Amino acid sequence: MTKGARARIAGDAKPRDGDLRVRKTSRASLSQRKRRQIIEAATKIFLEHGYHGASMDAVTAAAGVSKPTLYSLVGNKEELFEQILRSAADEILLPTKQSLKSVKTIEAALYEFAKRYADVLLSKEMLAVHRLGVGEAQRFPHLGKLFYNAGPAKALEGVTSYLAAFAQLGELDISDPEMAAHHFYGLTINPPRNHMLFFGHDSLTGKQIDDFIRKGLTIFLKAYGKA
Repeated sequence: MTKGARARIAGDAKPRDGDLRVRKTSRASLSQRKRRQIIEAATKIFLEHGYHGASMDAVTAAAGVSKPTLYSLVGNKEELFEQILRSAADEILLPTKQSLKSVKTIEAALYEFAKRYADVLLSKEMLAVHRLGVGEAQRFPHLGKLFYNAGPAKALEGVTSYLAAFAQLGELDISDPEMAAHHFYGLTINPPRNHMLFFGHDSLTGKQIDDFIRKGLTIFLKAYGKA
């Protein structure tokens, strides 16, 4: 048996660079999975009990992790709440990532975009996150600001960039993309969303939501479509 083989068996051989990279990647992947696991569990706790009523002990138990792991991966309670909101914001922004290369007509593109956007914003969980953020804003103004910056503001930026890209392609006549984003959201998503926030996720049918989107887009394109 060679000296190198005996050393590896004894456990004192120097790890190879490739082995170290694999171990670091595995640890990072495990941490990411645990962070997602914690955020998913914490979201349920926060939605059920509110920010004030949610405890880190409850999150620890629901996520099935130790307290040191919880605090090392997500920080304190406020930082965890911020990560929940940012996670929701990332989901909201997904529809804005679609490629413009496959667009057939501006009408079809904006309809598909609004439908995907509605699927996210009008989901039961996302409506609950919105209620949570608004509900805590009165008692904890800094959390209200955090919610707005992490969620609605980021979503507005995404829609603004999406519409601005179409304007640059000459598909839309827009001089103020941010205002156009407000109008787009207000005409297509906001009416059904307001209804569902007060009356519940099942208060509108898919057809009713689709009608809001189609009629809203008709008005939007009259204002911003190319003549």
